[in-house]
Amino acid sequence: MSTITSIALVERQDISGAAALHVRLSAAVADSREIVIDGGDVDEIDTAVVQLLVSLWRTCTERTIPCRWSSASVPLRRTATLLGVAGFLELGNGSNDAPA
Repeated sequence: MSTITSIALVERQDISGAAALHVRLSAAVADSREIVIDGGDVDEIDTAVVQLLVSLWRTCTERTIPCRWSSASVPLRRTATLLGVAGFLELGNGSNDAPA
């Protein structure tokens, strides 16, 4: 059994897929294993989805569950920066490589 739960975000992360993503994120938290998010393919992301990611990071911090990015696209980083949560989500402003 893997000790890591990997979740890949799709190109278009909008409100229509937020409920399904919430279910996946909640299940990952319930497993209490390290969570790795791949946001490298994200071209567009709604505020609702960013709010889910903030909630994930907050919950993981509170429960001491490791949570990190394997990659994060420029549009994902840009949106998080515009919303003022890039630092909280541990996102930089560079390329689509994983944050250092």
